[in-house]
Amino acid sequence: MNALFNLENPVFAWIEKAVESAYLNILWFFCSLPIFTIGASTTALFTVLLKMSRDEESNITKMFFAAFKSNFKQSTQAWLIMLTVLVILVLDGYVTYHLQPESIFWTMISSFLIVTAALWLFVMVYLFPLMAYFENSLLQTFKNSIVVSLRYLLCTLLVLAIHALMLYITVFLFTPAIVFGFGFASFISCYLLRNVFEAIKTGDLAFSQYRKSTEKINEQKQ
Repeated sequence: MNALFNLENPVFAWIEKAVESAYLNILWFFCSLPIFTIGASTTALFTVLLKMSRDEESNITKMFFAAFKSNFKQSTQAWLIMLTVLVILVLDGYVTYHLQPESIFWTMISSFLIVTAALWLFVMVYLFPLMAYFENSLLQTFKNSIVVSLRYLLCTLLVLAIHALMLYITVFLFTPAIVFGFGFASFISCYLLRNVFEAIKTGDLAFSQYRKSTEKINEQKQ
C-alpha cells in the first residue's frame, strides 16, 4: 500500500508528466494565437516534450520560451509554407468538389489532391519535432520530413491516429479536452518519435549522412 502512494511510483511520475503536458498545451495555445507563430510554438512544445520523454526536463516554462525564441525564424518560415500549401489545398478542394464528378479530369485532380493532402499530413508529423531534435537547414528538414515519414510509415500513421482520436474526443465527447488535448497527444507521440530519432542518430544506415551532419549538434541540444 505504501508503495502505491509513493511519489516515486511510475504511476505518479506519469500523472505528473500528463499534468505538465496540459500546462504546455496552454502555453502552446496562447503563443499560437497570432497564427503565424504556430510553428515556433509547436517546435517549442516538442522541444520540451521530447526532453520529458527522456526524463531530461527541468524548468519547463523556461525551456519552452527559450526554444520558442531560438527556433522562431526557421519554424515560422516552415509554418508559413505549410499554411500556404494548406490554403491552396482547401481552395482547390472546394473548386474540385463543384466540378463534374463523372469526368476523368475530376478523378485525376481529386486523386492528386488526396495524395498531396496525405503528404502534407505526413510532413506535419515530423517537421517541427525534427526542428526540435536536430539542427539543419529548412530545405533539408522538409526533405527529411518526407523521407522519415515514408520510411517509418507505421509510426507516422500511429501519431496521426493519436491526434485524430484526441480531436474526436475534443469535438464530439469532451469539449474541455481542448485545454490539454494537443499537448497530451503530442506527449504520447513523443515516445514514438523519440525512438525514430534515436534510430536515425545511431542505427539507421539509410540516414547515415544525415546522422553524421547532425549528431554533434543533437548532443549539444540534449
